[in-house]
Amino acid sequence: MTHRRNLFLVLGPLLAAPLPLYAASPATDTQLLVLKEKLKHQDAVLARQQDRLNAQLEQIQSELQAVQAERNQIATLTGGPQPSTPTSTPYAPTAAATTAAIPPLTQTAQPTAAVTTPQPAQENVAQTQQAQAEKSRKEQARLVLQTNTALSQAGGVLTPKGTLVIEPSMSYSYYNTNQINVNGFTIVPGITFGNININKVDENLYQQELTLRYGLTNRSDIYVRVPFEEGYSTTVTSPVLVGQTVAPLSTSAHAFNLGDIQLGGSYQLNEGSPTMPIFVANLNFKTATGTSPFSVPVFTSNTPDGIYLAGVDKRLPTGTGFYQIQPSLTVLYPTSPVILFANVQYIYNFERNVPIQSLSGGAPTYAKLQPGNGIGVSFGMGFSLNDRTSFSIGYEEDQFFNESQNGSPIKGTAYDLGAFDFGLGYQITHNISADVGVSIGVGPNAPASEILVRLPISMNLFQ
Repeated sequence: MTHRRNLFLVLGPLLAAPLPLYAASPATDTQLLVLKEKLKHQDAVLARQQDRLNAQLEQIQSELQAVQAERNQIATLTGGPQPSTPTSTPYAPTAAATTAAIPPLTQTAQPTAAVTTPQPAQENVAQTQQAQAEKSRKEQARLVLQTNTALSQAGGVLTPKGTLVIEPSMSYSYYNTNQINVNGFTIVPGITFGNININKVDENLYQQELTLRYGLTNRSDIYVRVPFEEGYSTTVTSPVLVGQTVAPLSTSAHAFNLGDIQLGGSYQLNEGSPTMPIFVANLNFKTATGTSPFSVPVFTSNTPDGIYLAGVDKRLPTGTGFYQIQPSLTVLYPTSPVILFANVQYIYNFERNVPIQSLSGGAPTYAKLQPGNGIGVSFGMGFSLNDRTSFSIGYEEDQFFNESQNGSPIKGTAYDLGAFDFGLGYQITHNISADVGVSIGVGPNAPASEILVRLPISMNLFQ
């Protein structure tokens, strides 16, 4: 009993003491305010993230439409059936789940009927996708065809409406010819009495060219081409004189001047179909702004040793000296997996009075000359290696008829030339591409080799 009383005496004051109350204090209020501000900030962050997710969903939908347009383009080029438009995007479930995990700030009940897309909107989307596919198909075909040297010069690669293309280019051509001049007589085949001159002519021509193209409509364009010519020529004459030995003589000539400016345009005659090719009419007009071959100085006499030099140019021309018009027709036929193309052109040279220099050094005489008109044919195919790289191969052949003087044809002046063309194109950016073309000449009148580098830069003037 005494023990219990002592325990009560010890615990009594403790039990009777009031319990401490956790009343609000200034520190607690500050913490609550901080927590409220944090929650408000987190709500704002979540709202911004939800807006970004909505924007990303819209972007994904736009990209899916672009992918569908590319699929339609592939089907058009390969001749296969058009793929069906997907009713839902593969990203929708994930995006929807992510969005559902974030509580929206406000929720508004929407009727179920609003989710269904109206039929006119679906038709507009289908028309938009078809237009995008057609635009992408034409752009891809243009990139493929512009790698061919013959088409880039004759026409057929149309420029989109409202688009200006600035195309600087540089080319190098190499000519090599051998000529034999005989001043004597032949008694039997293989035995000649007199002087024989063997000339070897090497020409290296460099051309810097600026071409401006503009699309008037979706089916027509115009262009102007301004060339600047630079060239070097070496003529080595090796005379074979009866009874004496003469060392070879070498002469050189150069050119550095404006070339013949060209103007032209193209018009697409039809839309084409899986069974009908596309026809494009072209017209090119060449001026005579370059240095004429009849105005360059020439040697007017032979050397004292009898080496043939009379008539050899002292300076190279940079133009033909005649106006020329070239109507042509280009045929394009997309078929899986390539694009076939062909071009037929007629070359007409206008008659003109030109000065003929006297080899004796006297005053020149004038004559009405007309270079031989000609026809040209080129054909080939091109295809895309991937979405940026394209390749083309082709062949071109030109046949020129006899020249005429004062209305009478000059016999023996007809000639022909041919070339194999190889082209490679690369799309650097959306507006800039690079094309490299190589031509290998066929026959003595064609360049032995030619290299062409172009850098088309396109810009839309109405954007």
